[in-house]
Amino acid sequence: MNHSFRLIDPQLLMKATGNDEAAFVHLLGVFLRIAPESLAALESAFRQGDQRAIEKEAHSLKSSLALVGATAASDLLGSLEKNARRNQANSDWGSFDSVRFEIQRVIDEVSDFLAAH
Repeated sequence: MNHSFRLIDPQLLMKATGNDEAAFVHLLGVFLRIAPESLAALESAFRQGDQRAIEKEAHSLKSSLALVGATAASDLLGSLEKNARRNQANSDWGSFDSVRFEIQRVIDEVSDFLAAH
C-alpha cells in the first residue's frame, strides 16, 4: 500500500484484517457507506437536543472511526458521548461544527484513497 494517510492509521485496520489488503479496502468501503449516514443521524440528534440519541450515535460513529484508525476524530466523539451520557451535550454548534469538520475530513481521506484503488 503506497498511500500517504494523514488522519487515519491504516495499520490498525490492516492488523484487524490480518494484513489482508482486499479486506482492508472492503472495510474502508463499508465505512464510507455508513459514516455519512451516521454523521447525519448524529447531527439530527444534536439539533433535537436528544441526549440519548447523541450518546448512541456518537458511540456508533466513534467505533467506526476507531476501526479505521481515525483516533483523533474517534476521541472527539468519545468526549461527546461522555457528555451526552451526563446530559451535558449542549447545543454549542461551534463545538459540533469542529467535530463534524474532523469527521468529514476522515470521510474525504477514505474517499480519496478508495477512488485511487
